[in-house]
Amino acid sequence: MSLANVGDILADQSNYVEAEHYCQEAQRIQRKTMSRAHPMAMESSRVLANVLYRLEKYSESITLYREILGDCLKNVSERDDRVLRMKTGLAKSLSAWASADARNKQNEPRPNFEAYQSALEAERLLRDCLAIRQADTNTAQWQIAETRSILGECLLTLTQSDTNRSPAALRARLKDAEDLLTGAHKAIQESPELQAVEKYDSFLRITHVLEALNTTAPNTVEPARIEEWNKQRKMFEAAR
Repeated sequence: MSLANVGDILADQSNYVEAEHYCQEAQRIQRKTMSRAHPMAMESSRVLANVLYRLEKYSESITLYREILGDCLKNVSERDDRVLRMKTGLAKSLSAWASADARNKQNEPRPNFEAYQSALEAERLLRDCLAIRQADTNTAQWQIAETRSILGECLLTLTQSDTNRSPAALRARLKDAEDLLTGAHKAIQESPELQAVEKYDSFLRITHVLEALNTTAPNTVEPARIEEWNKQRKMFEAAR
């Protein structure tokens, strides 16, 4: 079994610390023996970029996603599934970095433009991917649902980093996020293609958006509804 395969298996098991080691080593060897644009090398790098995302090493993940996306676009169409996967991964890392940066700087007097611009880039990437997925009759429903769910999380990040919008505009954006997330949840949970951690993400995103709605506009969401989603999340986690 190759180092890349071991890293992929460890990542599937959510053992990201060990997965990073094997993926880094696989990448080091592959870059000595094949082109960066080789499909095997690009897939190994994509797995590593996702592992870095899971380890909250967002800047490293973003850098690697940009690199392999550029390599991929030299060889295949923007509508190719590999490109869409790279763009979605890049958007997830951009959104996560922006969210973390916005939280760290939430008490600073000046608007956090860098986080907001990163979240905007993530939104553009995801909307492009979603449009392509929806227009392709061969796209599986879980792929559309996953993109919608990540876009919903991105809209939450935009709300966290946007200090110039009115409270009403922020609430409208969060309601859009809620609709995307709850509408995608069932297809995500039923998909055999998605890993348990990705299904768990859907629960987390929904509860975070509902909590943000109540923070922006108290009593918008009944506490019992948030508690029910938290209960379902905990039951899912216990069953993993």
